[in-house]
Amino acid sequence: MAICETPSEESPPAMTQQEEHEKDIHTLQRDDARLKATWSKEMGDVWEFPVYRTVSVLLISWDDEAGDLKTEEEVKIQPSLTEKRDTLHKPQVQNLRHVLEEKYNFQVDEARLKANKPAQIQLNRHLAHFVDEKHDKDGLLIVYYAGHGIPGNIPGELKLAG
Repeated sequence: MAICETPSEESPPAMTQQEEHEKDIHTLQRDDARLKATWSKEMGDVWEFPVYRTVSVLLISWDDEAGDLKTEEEVKIQPSLTEKRDTLHKPQVQNLRHVLEEKYNFQVDEARLKANKPAQIQLNRHLAHFVDEKHDKDGLLIVYYAGHGIPGNIPGELKLAG
């Protein structure tokens, strides 16, 4: 029985270790350059932090009348016997205000939403006033909402509960 051999393609000559090493270095350098270009394009220079001349904060919470929302612990200051304990028992919004004003020297405003009025209209009014009063091209505006909400139909949308 005869065996037929099919012509095969000639394989390239084997590379020396030096040639393989040089090829690996070239590949790594090419990949490194590609990754650096992608990083620069997508991230910019992450070490350049913006410098803000002013930072203004608006803390939004519900008025005490909105008792069914159970946000009192977030906004009310609870009296205590000593000044030391007072700082430990201040609810979230007051603690946050204290830190933002005292530690970071930010300008802090508060807005209280009333339960007997449409929340969205109040919120729009407070935000518009805040932006109108505090807008600065070299400034940062921060808004903090202490309350309940439900996700809206649009990604990132929050509907206030009230």
